[in-house]
Formats: sequence, structure tokens, C-alpha cells
Amino acid sequence: MNIPSKRAKGSSAQYQQKYMKPLAGYLPKNKRSTARIFFMMLQIVVFAACVFHLSSNSCLDVMEIVADTDVSVLGDDDATVGLPGAVAANLPKKLASGWDESGLKLYSASALRLSNTDTREVKFRNRPDNNVFVSNDGRIFKNFWSSVVRGGWEPATFNLFDKFVNPGKTTVVDFGTWIGPTLLYHGQFSRRSFGIEADPTAYGVVQYNVELNQKLNPSWGNRVSVDSGCVSTPGDAGKLTMKAAGQAGVSMSGIGQKVAREKGNNTVSWEVQCYTLDDIFSNYWNIQKPYKDILIKIDVESYECKLIPSFYDWLEEELFLPKMLLSFHPQINQCSDDEFEGVLKLFKLYNHVLIHDGKHELPIQDTDVAGLKNALRRGTVVVYKDAL
Repeated sequence: MNIPSKRAKGSSAQYQQKYMKPLAGYLPKNKRSTARIFFMMLQIVVFAACVFHLSSNSCLDVMEIVADTDVSVLGDDDATVGLPGAVAANLPKKLASGWDESGLKLYSASALRLSNTDTREVKFRNRPDNNVFVSNDGRIFKNFWSSVVRGGWEPATFNLFDKFVNPGKTTVVDFGTWIGPTLLYHGQFSRRSFGIEADPTAYGVVQYNVELNQKLNPSWGNRVSVDSGCVSTPGDAGKLTMKAAGQAGVSMSGIGQKVAREKGNNTVSWEVQCYTLDDIFSNYWNIQKPYKDILIKIDVESYECKLIPSFYDWLEEELFLPKMLLSFHPQINQCSDDEFEGVLKLFKLYNHVLIHDGKHELPIQDTDVAGLKNALRRGTVVVYKDAL
């Protein structure tokens, strides 16, 4: 198997077994015997396929991957087996993707393509002294990283991270993180950076990129992690259908009907497991209250008008509020007045709402729904509360 030379420090099997984690949603927790039986059956199936369809070299490669897979990567609880109790209790738990067959096929295709792709080094314009390593996959992401290097992709977003991430102190939660440009940027100087991506194709790429920098940039790469799954309202938690405009992986995936209405029948869909942010913080990532130095970056392609109001009940009585960096997309013109009222209600918990990529302050306490609609027509919004 042609594994890129930049990551040759681990065997292809060691790397590929990590790509089995999204199958966690399909196996019962705390049942390692079930996982072992599953992989024994998988070895038999793969062997039969090798005999009838594959070349001998391909057969050996695939059998090596399956045989060497550690079943502990398949379950959230099993992943901490053998670790001291105090250490295991503080490790972030992995989210289960819950992808259906369609999602797993997209993920597998992404992982297979990446196994035959080389890597490249990039330097973010704001941080030219640091080398970041990423997949050089040009089929979907052709010229993207070159645009990042030139400063042509969302330069205002990187400027906002520089302004609102306190080096070594701020924990950043980044969703949807896509293939990782923002995650790999603030991950270089945050206290901890967590990413979430629900698109199986994009997740395959960002997982590759994160693990690459964990190996080649361990001084900061080991503070960065990414999970498969989606963030939803309490009412939507569970399995939801996600759709991508045109093809998966191209930064146009979303929950709900707004993406589908915009692209008509030209969509790809799959099921994904969704969690509330409160659930992820408390039960998976050990991000505990008070939220003194937390930054949440939200880019959810048209789901924002439904998601953001749901944070009100979670945060209403908190003394310290997480800072938020919110991307509003053109589809917000389809959001209802009730949804805008909910966004406004949350914003009024904060002292500051910066609009137009953080350049102008909106007098939020004096703003009504009509004024908010007008203010959110373009750019990224930052909300934060003065430190006590």
C-alpha cells in the first residue's frame, strides 16, 4: 500500500486501523468479544475477495490492515482499557459517527484515496515560522491550500483567532471543521483544540491532517483532536440526515432542507449521529464549567438559525460565557422571524456582538429582529462577554 513517505514513521496498518473508529456507532459498547467476532468474519470475507478478485500484493495489504486492527479503537469505553484510572478519566472520549452505509462508503473512499496521496507543507500567512503538514489531495481540494498560503481564503477568520485565542490558555471548539484549515491554525497556539466534522469525506481528510501533525508537529499537534459527528439542538439529538450539495467533502454539507432546496436534486445524503454541545462538553471532552476561556467556532452551513437559539437554555444562568465565532451563510434569508428572535435572545446574554468579520460593534441591547437581520447579511460574527 502506498503510504505517503512523510508519515512513514508508523506502519500502514497502524495508521489504517485508526480509520476504523467511525465504526464505533455500529458496535455495542463494552463488548470487545463482539468486536473480535466482527473482525474474524471480516478477515474471512476479505480473504475470499482476495482469492477471487484481487492481486496477491493487494490481498496481503488488505489482510495486514484487518489482521492488525486493534479492536479497542472501536468503542469509546474500550479505548481506555489498561490505562490508570486517573489518566483514563481525563482523556476525551470519542464520539460515534453513527454513519449509515452511505456515510461509511464515503468515508472508506476518502481513506482509501488518502492512503495513495502524498503530503505537502504549508505556512499560514499569519504564522510563517510554522510548517503545517496536510494531504496533497487535489481531486476535490485542488489549489485550496495554495490559496490559504497566499492569504486568499478567509483572512479575516484567521485574524479573529489571533485576537480572541489567548495563547496557551484558550480551549477552542471548532465545528464544522471541514478539512481542517481553522483547526490546524488555532491548534498551533491554543491550550487545546477540538474539531467536529459530520461529512464523511471531509472527516477522512481532516483526520489524516490532524494525525499527520500529531506525528510531525507533536509540540502542538498532540493538543489537537477531531471527532466525527454533528452538533444539534436538544430536539434534533440522535440520527439526522445530512446532505451535501453536488458531492460530499466540498464544504457545502448541511443538516436540514436549506442546502437541498438550493441545489435541487443534485445532493448526496447520509445519516449521522448528532449531539448537543452541552452533552459533548460534559460527557465526552471534559470541558467543565465555568467556561472562562472557551471559544466556540460555528460553521454549520444553514443550520445556524436553528442551532444558536438552542444555546440559550444551556447558558442563560452562567456567570462566564464562552466566546463564539459564528459564520452566517446566505441561506439565513430562509430563517423565520422566530429563529431570528431566538438568535437575538442569545446574543443579548453578551456584552459585545461584533459584525462584518468583527470590524463593527452592534449595539445589541438596542437591536430588534429587523436590525439583526440586516446586520447578519455578510461576514463572521463574534460574541463575547467582558471578563469579570
